This record gives sequence, C-alpha cells and structure tokens, in this order.
Amino acid sequence: MKNDKLGKTTDFFNEGLRRVFVACHRVLRDDGLLVFTFHHNKIWAWEGIAQLLLDAGFYISATPIVRSEGRGEVHSSEGNIRYDCVLVCRKRPSPSIEKSWSSLKERILEDAALWAKRTLQSGMPVNEVDVFTIVMGKTIGYYTKAFANGKYDDETITLAGILREMANLVDRVGEHAKIEQSELPDPCIQKVEQLTLFVVESKVKYG
Repeated sequence: MKNDKLGKTTDFFNEGLRRVFVACHRVLRDDGLLVFTFHHNKIWAWEGIAQLLLDAGFYISATPIVRSEGRGEVHSSEGNIRYDCVLVCRKRPSPSIEKSWSSLKERILEDAALWAKRTLQSGMPVNEVDVFTIVMGKTIGYYTKAFANGKYDDETITLAGILREMANLVDRVGEHAKIEQSELPDPCIQKVEQLTLFVVESKVKYG
C-alpha cells in the first residue's frame, strides 16, 4: 500500500505493480485471465493502473462492479467509495476495432449508466464517488481495448486527457442526480428518480 512516510511512494508502488503484472503476463497462457479489484477516488490512480497494464502487455476486457464492503463497515459511510471495479485483463492484442473517440465516449456513458442502474435495482445506495468509480473503470476498460496506440481519427489522444474529460462528466451526473437525497421518505421513489436521471444523462450527446 502507498505510504509516503514509510518511503512507499507512488513510484515505489508502481514499480512493484509493474513487476507483478510483467510476471503475470509471462506465466499466463495466451487465453489466460488476470483478475483483480480496484477502486480509487483520484484520476491519477486510474491512469496509473491502466498504463501499467498496457505496458505489461494486457488490455482490460471487462469491468463489472461489485460491493466492496458490508453495510456495517466504516467504508460504507456516505461519501466513501463502496464499490470495487473488477478488472478482467487479457493478453494483447485486443479484438476491438473502435476508432472514434466520440462514439466510444457514448458507449462508456451508456455502460456506466447501465451498471449504476443495476446497482440501484439491487437495493444498494450509490453516491457520487461510487459513480466516479464506475465511470473510471469503464473508461480504462474501453480505452485499453480501443486506443492502446494513442490514436483515433488521425489525432493524438492521451489516457490522462480522456480520464479528465470523463471525470468532468461524472461531476455533471452527480449534480443532476442528487444522489442519496435523505429527505425522500420512500426509497422506491428515490430509486426511480435516480434511474431516470442516469438514463437521461447517458443519452446526452456530449460534444
């Protein structure tokens, strides 16, 4: 775990992960899977994990979302991340042929909305940092499949730039959704309002 006071800096942590991912790539069969959970509330962490996987020769083939803590745990408090993104990784090359960032962005938003909807339908609450986890996970998944070479429509795009753009859309979704409104007396009404807003947001054409 990263701990600057103990000398475990970001570089130290990343180097350790890099060695792990390289070793996993070496011993895995060509059709093997590397699967682990991840969540973080900072863009740089998502950028780092995605880049380390790419550098080791992986792409992310799937990003399901799961509950990370029980209802009674401290991490379940409002404002904390309560969900993990499961990163299912395969050896490159990726089968994806997507080349348009605008269409890929729409797919990320639709996928993120779908997973938020599934989570809400399960009866579990979702807050803004949870939506951040969902959107970041979907973003690095689609990115590693489609734009591992950094090119789209004859222009150069960076992973950091994509993540910043998607993070701005997370903020917009959070503001409009007004997630976890404690004043709503009926939890069913709350779910319906949240789901409607997520679906509407996912269909907006972001320019």
